[in-house]
Amino acid sequence: MTARSLQCALAHAALEEVLLYPDQDKANCVARLLLEADLADVGLQSRFQTELLNLLAVFEHSAFRQDLESTPHTYAEQAFTLKLKNGLIHGVIDRICRDPQG
Repeated sequence: MTARSLQCALAHAALEEVLLYPDQDKANCVARLLLEADLADVGLQSRFQTELLNLLAVFEHSAFRQDLESTPHTYAEQAFTLKLKNGLIHGVIDRICRDPQG
C-alpha cells in the first residue's frame, strides 16, 4: 500500500469513528489507528498524526458534520450494484442520509 493510500484509509477510518463515537478523544483515536497501521517510518507517522488531527478538527466544526448529525436516518457503508448496458458497477457508498424533506 502506498503512503497516500494508507493516509486515505486512515482518514476514512478516523471520520467513521468520529461519527460513531462523537465523544471519544480524537488524539487517542488517531494514536490507536496509527498503532494499528504499524507504520515503521516515524516521520510518516508524525505527519499522518498531524494531518489526521487537523482533518478531524475541521470536520468537527463543519456544517457538513452538523447536517449529518441532524439527519434522522443515516446508513453507513452501503454496498450497491448498478447494471449498465455493457456491464456492472459494484461499489460502496460511505454514507447515505435522508433529511426531513426526503
